[in-house]
Amino acid sequence: MSRARQALSGVRWGALGLLFNTAAQLGLMACMGRLLTPADFGLMALALAALNLLAYVSQSGLAPALVQRSELDVLTQRLAWTLALLLSLACAALTALLAPLVARWAGQASLAAVLQVLALQLPLNAMALVATALLRRRLRFKALAAVDGASYALGYGLVGLATAWAGWGVWALVAAQLGQALLQAGLSLALARPDCRPSLQGDWRGLLGYGGRHALIGLVELVGGNADTAVIGRALGDASLGLYSRARLLAQLPTEKLAGIVGRVLFPLLASTQTERARVGEVLGLGVLLIGGLGAALSLGVSAAAQPLVLLLLGPQWQAAVPLLQGLALAVPWIFMSNVAGITCDALGWLGPKLRLQAAVTLLLCLGLALLVGQGLRVLVGFLVTVEMLRWAAYLGWLRGPLQMRAGDLLRIHAAVLGSGLLVMLAVSGALALCPAAPVLLQVLVAVAAGGLGLGLAAMLALWGCRDTAALQLAQRHWPWLLRWTRAKEAAHG
Repeated sequence: MSRARQALSGVRWGALGLLFNTAAQLGLMACMGRLLTPADFGLMALALAALNLLAYVSQSGLAPALVQRSELDVLTQRLAWTLALLLSLACAALTALLAPLVARWAGQASLAAVLQVLALQLPLNAMALVATALLRRRLRFKALAAVDGASYALGYGLVGLATAWAGWGVWALVAAQLGQALLQAGLSLALARPDCRPSLQGDWRGLLGYGGRHALIGLVELVGGNADTAVIGRALGDASLGLYSRARLLAQLPTEKLAGIVGRVLFPLLASTQTERARVGEVLGLGVLLIGGLGAALSLGVSAAAQPLVLLLLGPQWQAAVPLLQGLALAVPWIFMSNVAGITCDALGWLGPKLRLQAAVTLLLCLGLALLVGQGLRVLVGFLVTVEMLRWAAYLGWLRGPLQMRAGDLLRIHAAVLGSGLLVMLAVSGALALCPAAPVLLQVLVAVAAGGLGLGLAAMLALWGCRDTAALQLAQRHWPWLLRWTRAKEAAHG
């Protein structure tokens, strides 16, 4: 099977996993939001923000380094496994030691114990690192989708619901997190069967050279991605952070799942064609059109239906999250288009310029948050949207020249992205305006139906408008059926 066909298979299996995981996560969100308080979610968000910093250090970019290599020998597999496990154990011990200091800084005494127990997740993640990288290298997207779905539904969902129902509070979220990590590690190892014998022999330079730079970039990105959590949690308290974190999750959830699928497919393809710069530019354009168009449609549809969605999925006690959700949804397309650009840089090995770009944006973000935190959550949300737009503009300005991306193509792709989002937003807003007094469940169903119709129309218009771009011509070469209807329309008019 060609890599293009394997990539298409990856999209299909990823889409099935997306539907399952999204449905499971939304259902679990509706249950957990009624069993736990905003303060519980806020405390957990603070703990994960702190833990994720050390999680990046513990992995040192080893997984992308394994996927990116043209050849992978057994000795390097063993070395990656050994390094990941040793680093994760060291970072888990460091987390346990620093937890009281972090809790004192955040003004949350109970945060220390939560962090110390959550640190067990680091070695569990390390155990799955090499196995997951091998599945990605082999383009075994069906297996990856199965692991993700089973670990979330069984490891996180069942454990979280049972413990939340038993009144564990924030510890229900801790137990769910550990349950998911444990099951994910076990399933990944069983499916990939990597050589996990400890060894310090292998390509140290190749792993830590690429992997170390990748980890440094990831650490900078993680600081930027969690700066809002740290500032809001410390300055406004865990209840406000809980409202913010749930709104952000709901805004990003559909697009985040989709971006994960596309990222898994794009990275191996980009790595295999990294010497053909124009071809890489075509793949990037296709990824931006797909992620940006669908992301804008999904997130702006969520923004338009924020009121009934919050009431249905979280409950009336989360009413204050509605305006936050409406604002945060506006940042989603820019966030994930930047993610596609970042994946392109990783595959090409352009890590130095990427590090400088991300460091500059992170510095701007941290300074702005520090200055604006006293203005309230809505002002912070507006600032975050602006920063994400600037990040994407910086990526685009840098990559356009080296990847030979035509200005006309980029204009058409961005018009398709913005048009898709606005069309779905108008469809959902119009449908909800017809039933303002309907029950919440009916309002959500009406919004979903209207959004689905809007998305279908938006997709057709986007394909039609971008049919002559290099990105869609690339897609058409591999998947001729994609634009068959446009050719039939042109023939009918001709």
